[in-house]
Amino acid sequence: AGVLRDANFHVLSIANNHAFDYGAAGFVDTIRHLSAAGLQATGLRDSHVVREARGLRIGVVALAHYPAFNNVLEIEASARLVAGLRARVDLVVAYYQLGAEGDPAALLADGPEEFLGEARGDARAFASAMVAAGAGVLVGHGPHVMRAAECIDGVPVLHSVGNFVGGGRLRTQGLPNVAALPEIAFDASGRFRGVRLHPVTF
Repeated sequence: AGVLRDANFHVLSIANNHAFDYGAAGFVDTIRHLSAAGLQATGLRDSHVVREARGLRIGVVALAHYPAFNNVLEIEASARLVAGLRARVDLVVAYYQLGAEGDPAALLADGPEEFLGEARGDARAFASAMVAAGAGVLVGHGPHVMRAAECIDGVPVLHSVGNFVGGGRLRTQGLPNVAALPEIAFDASGRFRGVRLHPVTF
């Protein structure tokens, strides 16, 4: 947690399929260590974080495909969460785990996705609903490979930015080795102005 803080992270997502790898005690420890380091976490159901930066109130909501978290499979509920947050802030950032995994998942699916028997969401339907609800930027992850990026009604949607850091059995060759760190610019009112992708090799 201290390393992340020193690297200038402020808000972290705890919504992903490895959050409970060390059970409930490990999950609680994670939250405690993040909080002790001054980092804010979002992802549990109905949770979000609000931070101020350069005069903008920014709401961050993290989501994944499990019941304990804000859930990408529950599009209407997620849209209500985003809309409620948007009413209180200048900009809503949605950061979410969605999609199948591996090289074949680099091509954005048209419709619901599954991986290892799990429902992993519908990227296009989810993104459209979140934009309609008031999200100002969407950043997806989960497939472990980069996916398409687009603008929907002027809102940037990065369907997957690939791997930034990891360990264990994650491949470091081929498509999983290519990732991007997005630098996204907004004006003083929270409107999207541009994006620069910094390449990352994993």
